[in-house]
Amino acid sequence: MDLAYPDARVAIEYESDLHRSDPRVFRKDLTCGEHLKDVDWWLVRATADDVGPLADDFAERMRRLLTTGTAGRHDTRSRHPVATFT
Repeated sequence: MDLAYPDARVAIEYESDLHRSDPRVFRKDLTCGEHLKDVDWWLVRATADDVGPLADDFAERMRRLLTTGTAGRHDTRSRHPVATFT
């Protein structure tokens, strides 16, 4: 994780070519991301486009996520019990 907003439970992982080309880095980041999701964090994966030509769109998305998360509306999943299969 490269950047975190704990109050909103939002983390940003910048996906450079190293993440794609180094299996060890890829696995480490994947595991970290899964652990964040386990505790109801949003993980935003950013690329060079997000900090370049699409920066305005990315910034707007982040504002929306941070506003939603900070307001306590982070977990929008249904409150119904999960079905179990036997």
